[in-house]
Amino acid sequence: MNSRIYKSIIICIYSLVGLFLFAACAKEKEINPTLAQVGERSISQKAYEHRLRKFLMLTPVDNATTREALLQTLIDEQVLLHEADRRGLREHEDFKHYAQSSHTDAVLEVYRDQMADARTVVTEQDLQEAFALMNESAAARHLFAASREQADALYEQLQAGATFEALAPQVFKDQRLADSGGYLGYFKWEDMDPTFAATAQKLSVGEISAPVRTKFGYSIIKLEDRKPAPLLTETEYAKMRKKLNWIVTHRKRAAAIQQLDQETLVQLDIRFNEDTIAQMWQYRGVETNGKMDEQEGGAALPVIAPETEVATIKGKPFTFAEFQERAQWTSERQRQRIQSREELKDFISGLILRDEYLQRARAAGAEKDEKVKHLTREREDEFLMKKMVSLLTDTVTVPLDSLRQAYEAQPQQFTHPAQVHAREITVASREQCEQILREVKAGGDIAALAKQHSLRKWTAERGGDAGFVTKGDLGNFAEDIFKLKPGEIAGPLQDGEYFTLVQVVEVKPQRQKTFEEAVPEIRALLLPLYRQRALQAQLARLREAMSIDIKRKVYQRIASPF
Repeated sequence: MNSRIYKSIIICIYSLVGLFLFAACAKEKEINPTLAQVGERSISQKAYEHRLRKFLMLTPVDNATTREALLQTLIDEQVLLHEADRRGLREHEDFKHYAQSSHTDAVLEVYRDQMADARTVVTEQDLQEAFALMNESAAARHLFAASREQADALYEQLQAGATFEALAPQVFKDQRLADSGGYLGYFKWEDMDPTFAATAQKLSVGEISAPVRTKFGYSIIKLEDRKPAPLLTETEYAKMRKKLNWIVTHRKRAAAIQQLDQETLVQLDIRFNEDTIAQMWQYRGVETNGKMDEQEGGAALPVIAPETEVATIKGKPFTFAEFQERAQWTSERQRQRIQSREELKDFISGLILRDEYLQRARAAGAEKDEKVKHLTREREDEFLMKKMVSLLTDTVTVPLDSLRQAYEAQPQQFTHPAQVHAREITVASREQCEQILREVKAGGDIAALAKQHSLRKWTAERGGDAGFVTKGDLGNFAEDIFKLKPGEIAGPLQDGEYFTLVQVVEVKPQRQKTFEEAVPEIRALLLPLYRQRALQAQLARLREAMSIDIKRKVYQRIASPF
């Protein structure tokens, strides 16, 4: 082929490719134009619409004021990210560690969403039923428990004839709920925890549910009443249809993911080594008041060998070393939610399930999905923004004169709560607890018995001495214990799977704090306000040094996502 003709063809091909790329970019800018330019960073119309949709799911208020506030918030975020990049925060080790973790989480989320999407079908009937429920009021009462064991114990008492009115004072610190038998009054379904609402919707009036796990703990629900809206029109339904579709799709996808999790757990055939679970729970649970934390001094569980079998997965061992390696990627909040052996097992099952999904996701090529990149970047940005807020406000202090002014305005607000000096013995069974109580009543030394029997080692070593405690420290048992006089004993008191005796040694009544004593409390109340003011001042300073251009014509064209 003539070389001149060949060169001409190549030039034409590159020209056409360039033309197509230019056309594609132009079309993208037309479909998703820039809403605001913040220095070299930009906010697209779609990014704003996405945040607006999320905002309107939380509140129905859609007006010029809230929209402008949202836009300014997005601009502030870009200002913070610009400053984070200027300071080189992406090169810090804590960011690199978080970026690795967030990428893995994004791969898992995208994979699970893909699996859920394949199972999610929303029909017109689904939307109509959701519309009816959205316009319905319901009344219910519930009993709350922090652990499955406590919830099961409450449910057994209800089955045996106990009433909500009798049990509520044992489980609620909130006096209104304690006095009303856990009565919540009338509410809209969308205002409740999704699992709570879904369970209550299936009940007949007067019916009681089995314990159900919500994001707060466990609830046993009794439906008291349902009031449908008297008249629902097609016009109202049409106005709400987009939002209903989003809500129903979201809920169905969440249910599909939950079902997928259950199916996968069955396939994994996880079988726990109960001796190891008991050892893990006693060492890390009982010694730290039922929370999955390190013991005092930061001990790293030397009593459990790395090769110890925690469970088997399809017959293959899952060791304690594997558990530790995977648990390090979880958050402090996730670990602190573990308040029983069953929840410890759930936590371990979650780690194993995560591993399985990650293997499946990688095999399916989920890491290459553009959504993974988007999610990862979104989470990295959130991390950097939080880091910047911390850097800009951590040195803020509250002036002494402001502290004193707040104290002098309402000194009665700052008090030392009533306290009792208590001794306690915690054991694994009611029978053992009752036997120890008999020994104490017969003249036995409670301090010696605590050293001999109590599972809570930090008090056992001191003869059961728990020091001075407040009602808030004692949870559901506060009222029973604070009724005691020095020398009197309460118990057996059941807390999850353990049983406790408590003896009051001394009582300190409530008293008003001096200014010096109140300073830490006042500072904690005022510091968030002073930090917010400081952040706004810093943002204003950073904004002044940047070019910010809002495309008002684009902004004015944005319609309601619903």
